[in-house]
Amino acid sequence: TILLKILYIGFSVLTGLLAGYSLISGATWTAPYIVLLLGIALLLTGIDERMKDKKGLGNISIFAGLFSIFIAISIFMTPG
Repeated sequence: TILLKILYIGFSVLTGLLAGYSLISGATWTAPYIVLLLGIALLLTGIDERMKDKKGLGNISIFAGLFSIFIAISIFMTPG
C-alpha cells in the first residue's frame, strides 16, 4: 500500500501542476491529460480502498477512474 500511496501522490501532484499551468496560461490542450491523470489517481485510490476491505468506496473509485481513463482515450482518438 506504500507504493500505491507514492504513485497516488505522484499522479496527484502531476495533475495539480498541469491544471495550474492550464489555469495560468489558458491552454485548453491540457484537458485530456488532466482527465487521464485524474482517472489514474482515482483508479489507484480504488485499489487501495479495496485492499482495506472498503469495497463500496473502492468499487465506486475504480469505476470512476476507469470511466475517466476511457473518456480521455476517446478524446485522444477523436480526429481534429
